Amino acid sequence: MTFLKLTTAAVAALSLGTGCCCCCGGSMTPEERAAWEQERRAQEAADAAERGIAMAKATDREKAWNQVHKLVRSQPVTEATSCPDDKLEMDLDSPFREEIMTSDYYALPNAKKGKYEPWEFFDSGDIESFRRWQKYPNDSNSTRDLWQEKMGGKDARFLVVLVPSARAVPTDINDPTYVGGYFEGSIDVVDLDEGTILCRAPIARTSSSSSVDYDPDGLLAGTYAEAVQRDFEENLEDAVNEALRGISDHLAVNTVGFF
Repeated sequence: MTFLKLTTAAVAALSLGTGCCCCCGGSMTPEERAAWEQERRAQEAADAAERGIAMAKATDREKAWNQVHKLVRSQPVTEATSCPDDKLEMDLDSPFREEIMTSDYYALPNAKKGKYEPWEFFDSGDIESFRRWQKYPNDSNSTRDLWQEKMGGKDARFLVVLVPSARAVPTDINDPTYVGGYFEGSIDVVDLDEGTILCRAPIARTSSSSSVDYDPDGLLAGTYAEAVQRDFEENLEDAVNEALRGISDHLAVNTVGFF
């Protein structure tokens, strides 16, 4: 779902173009117009500075992203370690739970091939910007600037890595039957800026539901196979968030989305 967001500068530009003061509901005086213009320029300068900082950070984060496979152990942990919540609250600039990026261990760049295929469906957040940056080096400068800005942004610092000990996706799907998927393992929370593991937690075995509600005529129904896969992904997301709640007051993931 996409929402329209207007920055202060954008609102100012619209107001200047129409000669309307959206705050007071009437036409702007010359003094008000000058104040709006000053605010617009200040906001543009602040936005440009923020973009510059993010794009500078992106280079170091990409290097760290390429080394995550060395930080994360391919064998899952069995004991949890708590996250440094005081530090996270300051770094995330929020007292609430914030959604952070996710990746499967076997989908990490440079990770050794194992007995499991990468679960790319576990990707979420701005991790896609890292992947596209590396996959499409010849894309337009404007597109690569956008990815680079996202890679260096606040939302691209922390990463949850899924580490399996046993797993499988749903198979033999033939409405209304299927062989359910399952996952056993753990998660590592990585700080890309510091190149460290912040905390770890085991994940209780999670699996597909015993049955899946499916209405072929429903909104965005898709296929029965897609509904079965989505059910498993939702259960996995719930298990990861439950594990995070046990080690942190500030972290969450959203690997499935709203639809």
